[in-house]
Amino acid sequence: ELKLDVRVKAATAARAGEAEKSLGVLAELGQTFLGDALKQIDKDTGNDVGMKDLSAIVTAMRDGLKGTKFATEGSESRATAAMPAERPIANAYLSAKRKVQAAAVRAQSFNNLKQIAIAMHNYHDTYGSLPPAAVCDKNGKPMLSWRVLILPFIEEAALYKEFKLDEPWDSEHNKKLIARMPKVYTLPFPTKAKANETHYRVWTGNGAAFDYLKGCKLTEFLDGTSNTLMVVTAKDAVPWTKPDELAFDPEKDMTKLLGFFTGEACPAAYADGSTRGLKKSINKKTLNALITKDGGEVVPNDE
Repeated sequence: ELKLDVRVKAATAARAGEAEKSLGVLAELGQTFLGDALKQIDKDTGNDVGMKDLSAIVTAMRDGLKGTKFATEGSESRATAAMPAERPIANAYLSAKRKVQAAAVRAQSFNNLKQIAIAMHNYHDTYGSLPPAAVCDKNGKPMLSWRVLILPFIEEAALYKEFKLDEPWDSEHNKKLIARMPKVYTLPFPTKAKANETHYRVWTGNGAAFDYLKGCKLTEFLDGTSNTLMVVTAKDAVPWTKPDELAFDPEKDMTKLLGFFTGEACPAAYADGSTRGLKKSINKKTLNALITKDGGEVVPNDE
């Protein structure tokens, strides 16, 4: 068995008696903490064998604290708790580690989107509208992505000044800058994306928040900025300077274009600047309602 042995050396026998009572309180607090943790673990377990092992370990730890033995001899107090050593500790540890790492990855992805959303709003405050989906030439042909246009608002003003906005993303000059993709456009976990490609993309056309030729004003979001998607994590990545966005077609299933890289949710930024995850179970109708800025739809609860 595995043992936890705590000894407290006090100045006097009376103080040792007080120390024993304090050890009892600590054991009770530990049981409460582990009990709360166990509820959350069991809620998230599903069919994950590692999480079931973790549940078994935490249960054994809680039961071990319940059976803590206390003793005081002279000026020394002692508390001893034990749990069986045959528990699946290795699997439980690895499962808990994966959970913590996944949480960190989700947090970083949402932080990236938050920075992008703030940059969009700062662009709007400066120019009176959100950026267009791309810088276009006089014939309306997209040349550079919106991700280039918001560079000054993500502390990349120097990089922005190096771009030639009257040339396409893959011109001899501009393509040299592709290798300098800001970190905020990088997903914090491995994907099939090539170097300097990003999954952060916007919807364009048919009432979506973005258009290639002009930027939209937030006052045009009649459905409400909190009900309209601004930037999503797409399934497929593109070179970050390339004006290649998600074409919104209400007749097709747009859910197939989303990337659920962090499990059951697709990290997304909304037009009000907030960030939330789109559920993997989201249906076509709900997603379409979130994509349009003035469609007048009621967003169902399966968001």
